[in-house]
Amino acid sequence: MPSDVKQIVVFGANCGKCKKAETLIRSVINKLKLHADITKCEDWDVMVKHNVTYLPTIMIDNVIKFKGIVPSENELIKSLN
Repeated sequence: MPSDVKQIVVFGANCGKCKKAETLIRSVINKLKLHADITKCEDWDVMVKHNVTYLPTIMIDNVIKFKGIVPSENELIKSLN
């Protein structure tokens, strides 16, 4: 896989904030024309391994960037650079 592909994981349940976070990420990725592998994780065992305690949690390239919030579009763009 090319190194310029962003690895993004949205840890969350099937709740409004989690869905909103995933929709925002997909929108920003498309807007910026970035290559990204976006995964939604609802597996509690995986969340525990990553110390996820708040939903949604957004991890970009194996670094947790946001916990328990849906970031603004600008915050998300900054975290992708």
